[in-house]
Amino acid sequence: MSQSADEVPDPRQAMDEQLQGMAQELLRTVELSEKLAWTEFDFDVDPFDPALDDIESFLAEGRATPEQMSALLAPAMDRHFTLSVRMKLMHEVERRIASEMRLDVRGEAATVLKALHHLPLRASTIGLLWKLYPPYVIMRLRQRRKELMGEESGRSAEDAAREDSFASGKGESADVKKLGLPELERILFGWESNPPTNAEMARALVAAAGAFPGRRAARAICMVLWHGVEPSIHGAARAALVAMPEPGREIVRHHLMFHDPPPPARRALFAAAMDLGDRALVPLAVEDALGGGPWNEAGDGPDHARPLLESALKLERSVAVPVALHLIARRPPKAEVRAAAVEAFKASPAAAEFADGLRRLEAGLPVVVGADQSQEEFLEKYGSLKERMDPAAFQAEIRRMTALWEQCWHEALGWRRPADAANETGPRERDLLGRLARESRAALGRLAGRAPVAELEREWKVKWMTTPQNDVSGRIPLAIILDERSARRADAELDRRDREEETSELYARALRAHEARMEDEARHFARAVLQIVPDHPFAKDFLARLDGGGGVPGLDAGAEASSAPRIILPG
Repeated sequence: MSQSADEVPDPRQAMDEQLQGMAQELLRTVELSEKLAWTEFDFDVDPFDPALDDIESFLAEGRATPEQMSALLAPAMDRHFTLSVRMKLMHEVERRIASEMRLDVRGEAATVLKALHHLPLRASTIGLLWKLYPPYVIMRLRQRRKELMGEESGRSAEDAAREDSFASGKGESADVKKLGLPELERILFGWESNPPTNAEMARALVAAAGAFPGRRAARAICMVLWHGVEPSIHGAARAALVAMPEPGREIVRHHLMFHDPPPPARRALFAAAMDLGDRALVPLAVEDALGGGPWNEAGDGPDHARPLLESALKLERSVAVPVALHLIARRPPKAEVRAAAVEAFKASPAAAEFADGLRRLEAGLPVVVGADQSQEEFLEKYGSLKERMDPAAFQAEIRRMTALWEQCWHEALGWRRPADAANETGPRERDLLGRLARESRAALGRLAGRAPVAELEREWKVKWMTTPQNDVSGRIPLAIILDERSARRADAELDRRDREEETSELYARALRAHEARMEDEARHFARAVLQIVPDHPFAKDFLARLDGGGGVPGLDAGAEASSAPRIILPG
């Protein structure tokens, strides 16, 4: 290969640089809505999405400033701008400018189209969406309010009497199943002002709500965790949420991150999050237990710390031990909280691991390497390297420091030790990475691993990982590795995030190749995307356009917008 590293730029970096230059143009596309008389677009948002609850509450207060509303709308817009919605918007922009003659309008539309191809780009950076999303949210809130009012007015006298009977704890258990979700929702929300007096009946009502999986039921059940009710009722709420894991995780996490719950509610919410297997919240639960966290009212005392740590520790593959040691080293908790934490760890299966880490920490040895600590800083802090050291002493110190580094948990590795991360690698991944290393050295010779060809080597490896390597299935190594990781760790959220990151980079490479008129290369990377996410809308659409020969609007200056682009799977 005769190309130099300078001729092979990182496609994501190149596109990022393009978008930085387009930033002002993207903001100005707010004017595109008026120029096209475009006021409506369906973002496919569930009317019971938790973000809509927050927006409605904010509007009801009547004191929201434009800045506050923007801060509230931006993350909701970014979350709701899924790949399918992004693709739908792209097609709608194309349809609306298909017969447009004004050059300024076509230019603004082309800016939007080009930005939409950059998959990691947040929706809130596109001016056009600030004209389409807020009216859509208001419309969905009105629809929801109309639906709820219809349910309220449609109740018969008999229905109202039965609901009131259950709300007061006097109903018949056998009749619980006759209640619909609207009735159950009103009863559960009503516990905020009138806590249930019949625990058995309350558990039955919560379980009945769990028979309606979805966001609406999850939000009603989640509110039970805010109420000071009998612990067994909280247990029933957690079990009901576990029965609907995806909306359950979403709603519980939203309450913890956006609703500023007080300490008692946080303990109940974190217990539910751990039952739902939300490993991403373990560091936050441990931080809360030790007196930290982003909430207005900090938790305090052993009675707050103990249940949080017990919940975090019962989760399989919990990272509570390294997180706790990291926080104890950086921001020591109060003596009674520390004592409660030590007791909680002693009573857990991680007792030996925590005790060893605490012993090393108290001896002044490094235990956890934070994400903000570089290897150079680590060496400077814990090493004894001096100028003009004896070579043998220098090598001995390097070996000692390497051993210390390897013994530490690393926040950047997901709170794992380097050896642990290596041991979690599956057999197919080890085999493929070994072959990649051998073939890379054979292809690049003595220059492999050296700075002058670092980017060229990266490009070679990416191409190798996205090309079938004599596998009878025809699968590319990257897809095989991701499938194996998914099966081994059984964490749907982490698997989805990994696939999004990989496909975003590969799609960026496909676009870069297309802009360089390297169509075979563009097809190669687009097909690799489809091996990782078979129904990826942008990769399918991209290949269909290439096969149709019409170019890609927003990327190709002469491409004609199509009102109904053909989408096919690659052959």
